[in-house]
Amino acid sequence: SDSTQSAGIYSPVQPLLRRLKLSGKLALIGFILIVPLVILLGFTVQDEQNKIDTAKDELLGAPLGHEMLDLVMMLQDRRGLSVMRVNGADVDGKLKELDAKLLETVKEVDASVAKLHAPDLDQAWQKAKTDLAQLQGQKWDSAKHALQSHSHLIYNVFAGVDMAAERSGLLFD
Repeated sequence: SDSTQSAGIYSPVQPLLRRLKLSGKLALIGFILIVPLVILLGFTVQDEQNKIDTAKDELLGAPLGHEMLDLVMMLQDRRGLSVMRVNGADVDGKLKELDAKLLETVKEVDASVAKLHAPDLDQAWQKAKTDLAQLQGQKWDSAKHALQSHSHLIYNVFAGVDMAAERSGLLFD
């Protein structure tokens, strides 16, 4: 019957339960009920900590992504001005002004890359900076070369945006 089956289930602990007073039995029941709650609380705390870590990474990655996208926009403008210059337009003043803005943005990206602590991104960024410095000192003999060199750098900076998004858990639209 039901009472003999339940007695069989509890038979290993019956000697212990017989020796305990009512307060001990209640404490044991309380302990048995609290253990799963403590385990669930631990999982909840761990999940919240993971969310906090993700948010911190996103907060570091978002400015970097936007700074790099700003850099891409400036490089696109520079590409156009360089092609115009090869074709005879007097755009040296605009190029110098744009290069000054590029320098400021490069400093911002430098600081953001350092905060993200991603060695592969830092390495790619250092290469892009070197390429930019060479590009800024270049005098183009053809519009095609100016266009190709700028486009190559723009592609590499876009790759850096993707890398920054990946490292910080972001996707940029």
